[in-house]
Amino acid sequence: MVTIEYCQKGSAISDFALEEFFDRVVADIKAKREVYWPVPSEIAIRRLRVGIAEGVISPNDITFRFEGKTVEVDRWGRVFNWPKGFCEATQDYLDRLLERKP
Repeated sequence: MVTIEYCQKGSAISDFALEEFFDRVVADIKAKREVYWPVPSEIAIRRLRVGIAEGVISPNDITFRFEGKTVEVDRWGRVFNWPKGFCEATQDYLDRLLERKP
C-alpha cells in the first residue's frame, strides 16, 4: 500500500517533475511496496487522482491522508469527505479570480 500524506513536510514536486513522481508511485504500487510519501504539493495529489480516474491506479492501492485522517477517493478520483484545508489553494485562487469584476 502506498500512503500519500498531504502535509507541510516532504519535498515539493514541481510541474516539471510531476510525471516522474507519478511513475515512481505507480512503480511502488506495482511492486507492492509499503511506501509513505509526505507531499506538500496539491498538484501531486491531483495527478494521482487523475491516475485513478484513468484506471492506472486503483483507489484500493493508495491511501491519501491529511491531518491524521484518511481522505477517501472513489474510482473516478473524486473525494467525498473533503476535509477543510485539503488541496484547496488552487480552488481558493480561482474563486478569488472569479470574484473580480472587470
